[in-house]
Order: sequence, then C-alpha cells, then structure tokens
Amino acid sequence: MGPLLLKITSGHIVWLFAISLVVNFLADLSRNKLSEFPAELCDFVMIEKVDLYHNAIRGVPESQMSELKFLRVLNLR
Repeated sequence: MGPLLLKITSGHIVWLFAISLVVNFLADLSRNKLSEFPAELCDFVMIEKVDLYHNAIRGVPESQMSELKFLRVLNLR
C-alpha cells in the first residue's frame, strides 16, 4: 500500500497523488466548496469510500462512476 497525498487549498483540490495506484483508501473531501466530482479520484481504481458531503456537487457522471469498481460508499449529502 502506498501513501496518498492530497492537497486542498481554499476549498479546492490542488493536486491528488499516490505513490501506488493499487491503494485501497478512503477519501474525505467534505466541506470543500467543490462544485463537481473530482475526476482525479478515478485514477484510484481501488477507492472504497468517498465523503463529499457539504459541497455543491449535484451529481456524478456515470462514466466516472463506472471506473470506480470498488467504491462501496459515496456520501454526497
């Protein structure tokens, strides 16, 4: 398992990087004033849980969701 590096500045994702793309991880991007699903998350095919609550996201494109085959929990509330 490689480390996950995530930088958020002023409520916006500046960069998202992992040493290994076979990392199982949970991403908490809640309360960040995001207006759309971060496409960078699709690079982490093993992601299991994403918290995006208290953002301005209204939906996630189906094309992005189909890439996240191990996603078990997506919290948009």
